[in-house]
Amino acid sequence: MPNSYHSLENDHLRLVLTNNGQISALSNKVTGTEFLHTDQPTGWKIITSLGQWREHQVFDSMNTGQVLVTDDQAEIRFTGLIGEEQARLDISLTLTFRLKNDAIEAQAGIDNRSPETVREIWFPFISGFTKITSREDDHLTLPMTIGAILDEPAKNLPFGRNINRGGGKFFAHEFWSHYPLPYPGVASMAWMDFFNSSEGLYLGSHDTHCPTTALLARGRPDPSDFQLGFGRYPFVAPGESWRSAAFILRPHTGDWHAGARCYRKSAAERGPNVLAPEWIRSVPGVQGAFHIQQNKHIVRSYETLIDIYQANRQRGINLPLFVFAWFTSGHDSDYPEYEASPVLGGRETLRKTIGAIKAEGGRVILYTQGRLIDKKTEYYKKTGLQVCLKNEDGVEYIDEYSFNEGGTIYPGKVFALACPSTEQWYETLRQQIDLVMDLGASGILFDQIAGDPPFLCFDPNHPHAKPDLAFDGKVRLLKRLQDYAASRDPEFVIMSELACDAFLSCVDLSHGYATHPTSDQTCLRNFPELYKYTFPEHRITSRGADNLSAMNYVFATGFLLESFLLLRPSESDYLFRLVKLRMQLSRFFAEGTFIDTDGLSIEPVGLVAKAFTAKCGGEKAIVVFKTDGSPSRAKLRVERQSEIWQMISPRGTEGIEQRTRPGQPLEFELPPDELIVIIVC
Repeated sequence: MPNSYHSLENDHLRLVLTNNGQISALSNKVTGTEFLHTDQPTGWKIITSLGQWREHQVFDSMNTGQVLVTDDQAEIRFTGLIGEEQARLDISLTLTFRLKNDAIEAQAGIDNRSPETVREIWFPFISGFTKITSREDDHLTLPMTIGAILDEPAKNLPFGRNINRGGGKFFAHEFWSHYPLPYPGVASMAWMDFFNSSEGLYLGSHDTHCPTTALLARGRPDPSDFQLGFGRYPFVAPGESWRSAAFILRPHTGDWHAGARCYRKSAAERGPNVLAPEWIRSVPGVQGAFHIQQNKHIVRSYETLIDIYQANRQRGINLPLFVFAWFTSGHDSDYPEYEASPVLGGRETLRKTIGAIKAEGGRVILYTQGRLIDKKTEYYKKTGLQVCLKNEDGVEYIDEYSFNEGGTIYPGKVFALACPSTEQWYETLRQQIDLVMDLGASGILFDQIAGDPPFLCFDPNHPHAKPDLAFDGKVRLLKRLQDYAASRDPEFVIMSELACDAFLSCVDLSHGYATHPTSDQTCLRNFPELYKYTFPEHRITSRGADNLSAMNYVFATGFLLESFLLLRPSESDYLFRLVKLRMQLSRFFAEGTFIDTDGLSIEPVGLVAKAFTAKCGGEKAIVVFKTDGSPSRAKLRVERQSEIWQMISPRGTEGIEQRTRPGQPLEFELPPDELIVIIVC
């Protein structure tokens, strides 16, 4: 049957669909831009079982639906599906597209009357992206860790399952390489944006739950065409029905910030963030310390924590200590069994050390693991086998870690992975809270808990309804742990590692990762502004900022400054100057809101400017620095009312007052390697 075309149109956009359920045109009528350019459109794909075959594909091009168009809605109904090798399946698929002002809302429904299981659905799955316009460079946001941007995706997106192309790694984990950016975990958010400086297209999954969802972004054999969309894993069994939450396609003017605002509004429907204790909301940074390596090499004694704390106090800074590898087994070993090291003085020495720091007004956060189970432990033998995530064959997923100092033996440790939906794992982590509380700590770090791959869990004895809902249970897990900790001590904090929006809404702060660009990144680069602009209220530390440029970047984007005693003296001195400056300007950095580049521009090219608003009043703080370390004269344009403005340097505690008429740019000299903070009102 030849293809027929069906159009939905309003004042904002135009959508053209085929009777195969393919998307053949998507236009922003405000700008006149057509986003799709292909004679081979796509819209969806389904993967079912077929007897013992687990990856039987059903393609849109092989199926013809009945199309019903009413007002601003189109419904495409397939009453049966034809798959590979002409297999005919008694499966109904309904695709619904609605125009809602300037957005398209897409949903899929499945009614399975066949003897097979509907395992995956790729929907919406859109082909034909090339360039938005010939005049500007294109970019694609990818929520890898805390955010990344890919330049010129038509040239640089990998085709098929190629892992490396254009200087970037698209799959975060070799065991997860069949899944481009799975959410929630490896992907920190469930949205993408294809954009240039003038306009773009937002694609978001708006689900108040957190089912495992693949963010699909890949090239096609034609190098000028690429695909974007989402994959879901509903595992619709025979006799079952399923309906997806909404997916949103929204053309917009302006760059990726418009997409971030759209996703933030949707994420708010999940409910409010936990309210962190006041003391952690006000801290400018954290101080890390490490005791015993995985190979049992002792780095420092417990008592040295007092020396580290007092050295910071002599600088005029009170940073909470977050303490790694304090247990006798050493780092990344024997989880989740923890015992204070007898060689370092045992439990009583550790407890007294923490007590001495608390007596001077300090805080200690103790590390434990939130995901890994060491397979050699008694815990694994007695409980871990029941708690572990299981694949479809009933075999546990594993992870491997080796922290080699001098040798090369790998892997040093093999771990099973806990399913966060299980009651036993909640009880295990609850007992870890009890353990660190009884040692006198003010908080606990659950490592890896906010960014691990959301593997599908097939264990029928676990309480998640479907394999793709195992990590939706982590939200409930973290909320229960917060409630329990608060019932014992309202001032106790829960810290995670990595970043995922659904999980960071349930913790008090997180040990960050990829919080600044690095010099070796080309077309695919870290872009932490992506997450911080979308969720400025989430507190994340600045891991690995070990040079002046990186320190400037993480300060300018609002990350908590993190020290691990590994810096050279000049870098350490500059870091602590930044900590003091952040303390001085806490009305912006602790209490205010990161707004990135909203309402400002900076010249010349090569300068970076990022802005914060104060909680009260109309003040803004704009952080300006140059990435190459050379001096430069800056010209900053920013929305303001007063002619008075201040310029503050990390080397001085007082701002230099200036006057420039509103509407005129602010001009100033930018010193090499240092940032400047401009305060305007």
